[in-house]
Amino acid sequence: MAATSSSLKAILSESSSENYDITTKLNELSRRINKMKVNIHDIIQNKYVDFLPQLIIAQKLSKRVENLKGEMKTVKTEINTEISSQLNKSNNQFQKLSSQREEATLTLSFLEKLLVLNQHLESADEAFRHTKFVEVTGNLLTLQKILSKPVHVREEEIKILNAIQTEIKIQNERLIPELNETWKRHIVWDVHDINSAEGKINKLKIIIPPKNDKILQETVQAMWKIDILDPWLVKFGNNLLNYFIKPIITNPTRLLEQSEGTCLALAIDPPNEESQTSPEDVLSQIAIIMKKLNENLFSVPLTSSNDGTQPAISLMERFGCLNSQEICRVIVQDCLLHAIPCNNKDLEKFNDVIAVVNSFQNQMSDMSFIDEKITSLKDFMENVNVLFANKKCQEILEAAHKLMTSEIHQTLVISNDKPLGELPSLDSEAPATKKAKKIEILANETHLSDNTFRLPTCHISESVVKLITLSYETLTEAVSSSAPCAIKMFYAVRNMFEIFCCVFPTYHKQRLTTLPQLTAIHYNNCMYIAHHLMLLGPQFNRMLPPPLCEGAGTFMDLIQKIRSIGTGDLLQQMATQRKDILECLSSAAGFVSISDERNRFSAERSIKQVVYKLNHLKTVWEDILPPNIYFKAMGALINCVLVEMISSIINLVDISAEEASHLHQLLCLLNEKAEPLFCTKHNDDSSNNAHVKIQLQRNIPSWIKFKELIFVLNANLQEISDRWADGKGVLAHEFSSNEMKLLIQALFQNTDRRAAVLARL
Repeated sequence: MAATSSSLKAILSESSSENYDITTKLNELSRRINKMKVNIHDIIQNKYVDFLPQLIIAQKLSKRVENLKGEMKTVKTEINTEISSQLNKSNNQFQKLSSQREEATLTLSFLEKLLVLNQHLESADEAFRHTKFVEVTGNLLTLQKILSKPVHVREEEIKILNAIQTEIKIQNERLIPELNETWKRHIVWDVHDINSAEGKINKLKIIIPPKNDKILQETVQAMWKIDILDPWLVKFGNNLLNYFIKPIITNPTRLLEQSEGTCLALAIDPPNEESQTSPEDVLSQIAIIMKKLNENLFSVPLTSSNDGTQPAISLMERFGCLNSQEICRVIVQDCLLHAIPCNNKDLEKFNDVIAVVNSFQNQMSDMSFIDEKITSLKDFMENVNVLFANKKCQEILEAAHKLMTSEIHQTLVISNDKPLGELPSLDSEAPATKKAKKIEILANETHLSDNTFRLPTCHISESVVKLITLSYETLTEAVSSSAPCAIKMFYAVRNMFEIFCCVFPTYHKQRLTTLPQLTAIHYNNCMYIAHHLMLLGPQFNRMLPPPLCEGAGTFMDLIQKIRSIGTGDLLQQMATQRKDILECLSSAAGFVSISDERNRFSAERSIKQVVYKLNHLKTVWEDILPPNIYFKAMGALINCVLVEMISSIINLVDISAEEASHLHQLLCLLNEKAEPLFCTKHNDDSSNNAHVKIQLQRNIPSWIKFKELIFVLNANLQEISDRWADGKGVLAHEFSSNEMKLLIQALFQNTDRRAAVLARL
């Protein structure tokens, strides 16, 4: 027992001695670390704050740090091996020692971090002086990465780090302008207009350094690493587009041979309407430019894979990623779409252009300029038929709109020789062959009247005839086109007439309102269009693809709409003319006291004004409107005059014999002037008096009543009574009993004879 006790005391005394030695070592190490921390702080302070050169001292301190780091590892090993067995007995002392060790370790790690930061800053500065821009960017990025990972919880409070961060910013701000200037020195745009025998010249010069000098490659890769390359590539793409590609598309151009192999020069000739650049020439010149750029500039690799599993990203690939979509869009929109033909015959020849486009896309893909996401050229090649149909439809609608907004007073005559107007031929067969076929087809069929689908003689606008001709030509071409094109072209014709309903009345509204001649032409135009819309569907729908041939290919829904437009405008014009005529008639003051010379003069003048207006309308309408429409329009206007005059005379309370005579003269004057209004050039029988009387009675509802009023004003009571014929005569058919009583009471004095006649009414 005593032996055991003595052994335990010996072990404890030995452990205490060892603990004392370790504590002494840790205290010594802490003292030396604190001293070194002060020294390193002074060095960093002197270099990055006070800017004093301390390279030798820094190197010595670095060596001393390494030595201290080794001694710390030795102490750590001793603690783990010799004292771990005594942890339960000396826990407090061990925790204190461990805490001191951790604090010393953190301090040492921070000092090591400062030394690493200093080394990278010096390396970056050295690389910058030797224009090794990639190494500079690598060091700066490493510095930023190290600073982003703190090793001490209180690093933010350490002022020396602010000085290092400021130095990193200075290095960055010095590097970026140098990279930009290097780019500008090696890629030079000379886009000023140079007056020479060859016209304007745009130049792009790429200065390639010697093989041993990789300054351009260093510049590009460094710009890529610090994310400032993309704006320069976008600017380069815009310049290439504006100064090379667009001039090649829009102007006659030539790529000039230059003595320097790295200089591109483009001669731009003045625009010439006769010389239009073909898509083949455009794509060929653009391909040459891109090939030279790829050889001299864009072949520089930006990144490379360490394991070799992924290919390096080239400058051309990045340039294409930023600019290929816009460049391809310009090529398609400004060049290829304009080259699409306007008819089916030329569309077959367009396959050569498609082959050139396909070859161009393959070349650009091989250069990595175009990737799979850029589908502009591919979509163009796959949708040529659709684009052709769209272009054709657009041209049709543009031509139709131009015709709708042209002058409408230039007219053509629809006559018996050309009952449907000027129409295009619907097939290419000879007239004799077509006539023979028609005779053969109709031989066993029931013959229709010659007047079937015949338009009456009238005048229509030349622009409307061209509009109908355009519709026939379009539908004829649609028959021989592919199904998608045929459907688009059919609906383009429908849209053309729907646009007519909106554009024509709106564009010509002012003149249609004020000029009766143009209103009449507009009415004829609408009837002419509606007539052909009735014929277009049956002529073409069986030759068009489904669903047009199954009932959808019709224009019937537009017929009534267009007719209503023409009829509405004509009725509005007639309402305006009726208002003007009645305003002229109002100066007669209801034919009151017409025995007065002044009143008689006013009444006679109003009648003459009415006749003058009617004669003017005859002049502008007679040759324009179809005969039946002219007679109806003129009859309606004359009828409103007669109704107003008859009503005014019937409402007169007292009509003396003199006034009756004057009224009779005025009505006879109107009767005499009205008959020539129905003598027109349309019918050979128009000079026949009987024909004129028939037209007067047919188109003027109040004409017979007007004639009977003339008779009453110049008749006696017996003649009136005989003409009444107990309510069965002509007079009774036109006048009511009350109207006749008012007339008789106004015309004749109150006598037994008048009373007897009134009693018989």
